[in-house]
Amino acid sequence: MKRRAVSEILGVIILLTIVVGAFGVVSAYFLTQSNTQSANIIQQYQQGKIKAGELLSLIYHWENSEGTTVNIGLYNYGYYTITFKQVYISGVLIPASDWSIVNASNSETLSCGCIPQGQFVIVQLDDLPSQVASLVTSTSGYQFFAYGSDGLAYVWQL
Repeated sequence: MKRRAVSEILGVIILLTIVVGAFGVVSAYFLTQSNTQSANIIQQYQQGKIKAGELLSLIYHWENSEGTTVNIGLYNYGYYTITFKQVYISGVLIPASDWSIVNASNSETLSCGCIPQGQFVIVQLDDLPSQVASLVTSTSGYQFFAYGSDGLAYVWQL
């Protein structure tokens, strides 16, 4: 009789060990998944906060009669500095050497390609190729598209 009681106790101990081990494995898996999802939610929140704080307003635009020069006045009324990575006119990439951003208040060229918070700047596009010049001078207008270093796109129909 004593022998049978010992084997029942051993059986319960083994069963408890299996259950606790399985619980540990499952809880570790769910804890990892939960941490990953929490990190993703925090990252999306931070990106959304930055995107909501990047606000540009088109103030004016001017083109010469040949369409080879375009000036676009933009005001950054957001909370963050915005940096342009690429600029397009109606889908045509404008080489970085052909555009610059100039502070409107002191005519200083901003070499960073950025628009500081609270600043009015002029995006100057010079020596545009004839393909772009014909788009600029057409009566149907053209589209100015700027791609930011943070992945945001800014588009205006001019």
